[in-house]
Amino acid sequence: MRNKNEIFKALSSVTQVGLTVLSPIAACLIISNYIVKKFNLPGYIIAIAVGLGAVSGFLSMIKYLIAVTKSKK
Repeated sequence: MRNKNEIFKALSSVTQVGLTVLSPIAACLIISNYIVKKFNLPGYIIAIAVGLGAVSGFLSMIKYLIAVTKSKK
């Protein structure tokens, strides 16, 4: 039974990391797409926003992984 609990904990951690990375990217994509259409801006604004979302997601992932590794010690 202990092995199943470890599997579920690992699966939840992987899911958490995935959502932590994808959420800022998706939010920046949706918001930048809205702004580009509303104000008739060039399309490279979307690429910049997705890049910022990726950086934000990566930093959030690093913070989460540091917190998880500290709590296991």
